[in-house]
Amino acid sequence: MSFKKKWKFPFLFILLIFPVLFMSAGCGKKTEKAGAVKAKKVWVERWKIERPMTAKRAGPAAVAVGKRIYVIGGGEYGREGLKIFDTVEYADVAEDGSLGQWKSSAPLNMPRIYPVAVIYNGSIYLMGGESLDATFTGAENQRPPKLLKSVERAKINPDGTLGEWILEPEQMHFPRRGGEVFALNGWLYAAGGFGGDFLNDVEKARINPDGSIGKWAEEGYINKVRYISGYVQKGDRLFVLGGHVNSPERAMKSVETAKANPDGTLTEWKDTSPLYTRRFLNTALVKGDTVYTFAGHNTVNLASTEKALFNKDGSLSKWTPETPLNLPRRAAASVTVGDYVYVLGGMVRPMGSSNSVNVVESAMLKPGKPLGHPVEEGSKEYEAYKKWKASVPLEARFHLLHGRAYLKKKKYKTVLFDVQEALKERPDYPEAYDLMADTYFDMGELDHAEAALKKSLDIKSLNFYALIGLGYINFEKGDYNSAVKFYRRALKVNPDSEIAHFNLGNAFLNGGDKESAANEFKWVLKKNPGSKEAEHLLGLIEKKFKKK
Repeated sequence: MSFKKKWKFPFLFILLIFPVLFMSAGCGKKTEKAGAVKAKKVWVERWKIERPMTAKRAGPAAVAVGKRIYVIGGGEYGREGLKIFDTVEYADVAEDGSLGQWKSSAPLNMPRIYPVAVIYNGSIYLMGGESLDATFTGAENQRPPKLLKSVERAKINPDGTLGEWILEPEQMHFPRRGGEVFALNGWLYAAGGFGGDFLNDVEKARINPDGSIGKWAEEGYINKVRYISGYVQKGDRLFVLGGHVNSPERAMKSVETAKANPDGTLTEWKDTSPLYTRRFLNTALVKGDTVYTFAGHNTVNLASTEKALFNKDGSLSKWTPETPLNLPRRAAASVTVGDYVYVLGGMVRPMGSSNSVNVVESAMLKPGKPLGHPVEEGSKEYEAYKKWKASVPLEARFHLLHGRAYLKKKKYKTVLFDVQEALKERPDYPEAYDLMADTYFDMGELDHAEAALKKSLDIKSLNFYALIGLGYINFEKGDYNSAVKFYRRALKVNPDSEIAHFNLGNAFLNGGDKESAANEFKWVLKKNPGSKEAEHLLGLIEKKFKKK
């Protein structure tokens, strides 16, 4: 007869502390005494929190005009529902990269969320998205936001201000929410997005000398449907990065590129180096010979960023991680001004309970350095950076929370994806290996579960969770001596653990050491007189002793 207690690994509660530090933007001047030694400046791999926008905007478009940033449309997801904006706001960038006051510019002709924007020949072109004048609550009788085919255009004045937005008479063939836009050689291109279904077509319109656009015509297809993906252009090369896909990971790594010919035709779209991290609702930009993509979503909101170099043949080099944002988010916008990059707005919290944010982060581009900024060594900002650098990234913690929830649903592929993504962010993350072990154990793959727990133990030798798990796996395999060793090690970490004493007793019992087993069950009953399992097994042992 086998005397075993069915032990399920306990749920791992993860306390999430949001360490988003609103760093000083340097609004005041510091008075220095004569002869004082200036503090040494050191480079920190961290984004800086800038002056927030006046509105909380998810899914906006953004462009940079000289040293001015314009953020266009978007919407606020909140408790009451979704409010889509027709407003435009702008801020000027100071020499040190900080932002001035946000101010209003001329509004759009209609509210738009998830539009796309591009500058060409002195005008901003804003395309697609979806629109609704009232707050969308999802009520049964309320009509949903309308998907848009239309294009608006605003002239950039010599002083950097914008003229009135003009609604172009010529509309795209398909409505496009979260598509891609490009402009070069006198042509405007629209691609991908959602128009009732995911799209992969490309259409183009001639840009007339006065800035207006002609009729739209089809111009081929991207190989994969592209919805809410990143997009950039470099010279005559167009690129689409990532995007939404119906899979457990919800996002793709795929990157495609095509060349625009002078006559407006495009070459065949071809795959180039895939992203380091699957993502959609990401934003992207080009600076010099480097392409960057920021934030987004796969199973969780992403703070991670990555970059690749443009090769001479028009392809991209291998993508590599860059400095992560402070705030994991999706549906943000990004621009570059001088030596600085900015990520603006977006959404936080899981899908279905989204909140828009007005948070703006900046980082400095410095040759040979990761994205970041200089701070004074020994300052509060520097000490805060060191603590942040040593902590587990929020994105990794989010992946573990998501994975734990999906383990309950037995969605094992999703859980293992979350584990791998967490380990990308923090390779020495024992809790990620613990979750990997739980998943393999639930799948009945004990060898894989054991290997994961041993990796966890390599990182954290006093990991009670891993020791208990290894004890149980060896018990399941019938290796009771090894199970005893792991349970004894677990008790050195936590001498008062009822489950460790009970399982040790069980291992002794199944290994034939009834006296040691009885001592462990007595310990359990002394601590918890109501333990029916310990009482039952101790009773069976004592009954066998009496028979002898």
